[in-house]
Amino acid sequence: MKTLIGRRFHVSYTVEGTRQLLKRHGWPRQQPARRAIERDDEAVEPWKKEV
Repeated sequence: MKTLIGRRFHVSYTVEGTRQLLKRHGWPRQQPARRAIERDDEAVEPWKKEV
């Protein structure tokens, strides 16, 4: 995001500055889900034993 802002608007922000800027404008911080919805636990168990 920092790079995109820099290229688009020809300004430079630190990572922390970018985070604050996005937060100020209402952009939520996205985090990956704990587990994929498509995850097949029955297929994962044999793989874990093999690896």
